[in-house]
Amino acid sequence: MEYKRNNAIPLYLAGNLQVAIVRALQNLNVNKSFVSRTIARHKATGSIAKRYGVGRKKSATSSEMVRKVKKRIERNPRRSGRKMATELYISARNVQKILQSEVPKSTRSYTATEISKSGTSQGIASSDQKW
Repeated sequence: MEYKRNNAIPLYLAGNLQVAIVRALQNLNVNKSFVSRTIARHKATGSIAKRYGVGRKKSATSSEMVRKVKKRIERNPRRSGRKMATELYISARNVQKILQSEVPKSTRSYTATEISKSGTSQGIASSDQKW
């Protein structure tokens, strides 16, 4: 992609029109909109480098939301993720993502899936164990 852009800009600076640039770079499979966007980027920034900070910003898993979830888990490790999600106005899946990636396991209480995987957890026996 950078190779295509690097070839389009010198042709533009030489005074060629967009259509002429597309025809000249036909072997690179370049279309008119690509050339147009590349020229606009060069005019705006003076370079063809990628613009950072564009696109959708994080909101549900932002650092502020991670901090809120951590505080609630520290206060009560047996806190329900679904209830926390409704209180914070985010989805339950985002709370799960935050808990799995940001909150250490030592501060979380055992979940139902961890209990079923391990068989026992803190004196809780699974149904397939024999007494």
